[in-house]
Amino acid sequence: MKKEDFFYLGRINKAVASGEKFRATLDTDEPEKYKKLDVVFIDINHTYIPFFIKNMELSGSSAMIEFEEDTTEGIEELLTGCKMYLPGESLPELKGNKFYYHEIKGFAVTDVKQGYLGIMKEVLDMPNQALFKVFDKKGKELLIPVADDIIKKVDREKREIVVETPEGLLEIYE
Repeated sequence: MKKEDFFYLGRINKAVASGEKFRATLDTDEPEKYKKLDVVFIDINHTYIPFFIKNMELSGSSAMIEFEEDTTEGIEELLTGCKMYLPGESLPELKGNKFYYHEIKGFAVTDVKQGYLGIMKEVLDMPNQALFKVFDKKGKELLIPVADDIIKKVDREKREIVVETPEGLLEIYE
């Protein structure tokens, strides 16, 4: 599998209980969907190594993970701070206006008032606000906030996202 076949799940924060368990943060809106994981792939020196899960307890987006592998004897230091990934095919299917950022790349973006805006290049996951990065017909970049009140429809069959941009937003790009 290639790196693009995986999606980011979260990060291992630190080892606890003498390296037998690890505190991790899951970067997802619905961490409870991942409470029965069997395996995660940990990025160690740009190689995704599978670690099988013996037990995982969730508290919000925080997880306490115990791996089946022996993680004592210095391994805990190696895993601390590492990113965790899952294969893309293990993602739960989303419906309605919920979507994965990688899923909507290449979708047409249409505004309810302005019509066709352009093609979704990517979603910029900024600390305070995610942004749609859209390129219009002339190749000009438009940034549109990702928010429930702006996203009106996600049509996977048509590969289109319908938005209602805040008044004045599109005018700043003219």
